[in-house]
Formats: sequence, C-alpha cells, structure tokens
Amino acid sequence: MTEHSFKEIQIQQIEESLFNPFGFVFRPTGDAGRFDHFGVIENLRKDARINLAQVQADDRTQDTNIEIGTIERHSYSSQSFFPQDVETYLVVVCENGNDDRPLLSSLQAFCVPGDVGITYRPNVWHAGISVLKGGRSFLMVIHEEKSPGDCEFVDIPLLRIRL
Repeated sequence: MTEHSFKEIQIQQIEESLFNPFGFVFRPTGDAGRFDHFGVIENLRKDARINLAQVQADDRTQDTNIEIGTIERHSYSSQSFFPQDVETYLVVVCENGNDDRPLLSSLQAFCVPGDVGITYRPNVWHAGISVLKGGRSFLMVIHEEKSPGDCEFVDIPLLRIRL
C-alpha cells in the first residue's frame, strides 16, 4: 500500500496498545481513589502556558460515513480531551513522516466510549474530535503561546471513514 492508495478506512474500538504510538488513553478507575496523569501532559516551549478550555465537538450523530480532508497537529504540546456529556466519539490519528508531513499509511480511526479520555502526543497528526453519539462537550488541555506554532493544519486526500 502506498501512502495515497487508500480512500476508506474502518473504525475500530480504542485499545491502549493500538493508540500508544499516538498518545494515552484514560479509562475510568473503577474504584475510589486517585490516579495522577500529569506526566503525559507535555510542553516543549518555555513561553507556552497551559490552557484548559471547554470545546464543542463536531456533531456526526446522523452520519454513516465521515469524510475528512484536513488534519492538524500541535508540534510543541500534547493535547488532551475529556468528554463531559458524550456517549461515543471518533478519534482519527496518524504519525508524522520523515518529511515532517502526515504519514497517511499510518492513519487509524478509533471509536472511543464517552467515559474515556485521550491525550495526543506532541507532533501527532489528527482530525478534529467528532461525536458519534450523545452531547458534544469536552474539556481540552493544551499548552499555547498564541502563535502560529500552536496548531498546524494540512489538507490531505479525501478520506472516508465507515462507521
């Protein structure tokens, strides 16, 4: 398979082992207690400050297929999402290639339950968060300095994800 030979990918259930190259998965603890995860929050710029934001994801609750033509990355910061009123959401990721562009052959799509949060590692290409079922509210954590280096977007050949 060449980098641009695919047009459609199948969504899969998120598993830590599959998502590990791209980031971290936060599952419910099950029991009372505290589990600190601050160590996965990365900031690679001394002037960037942590930002906790509430975001509204794309509503894909009526879709049977999703087409994506643009992806983004945050070269200097991890980015975490914690669903608030979401039942199921979509995460689409791919690695950064040797040419500092998306390595489209590594692209994967994950279905994530609404009680699970995720963190993208710095420099991981990803599509915007899309909700498949439920509400649209997430808490997001990222380091920003209000410069173009905070987020980079690129167009990719149109990709269809079968739900």
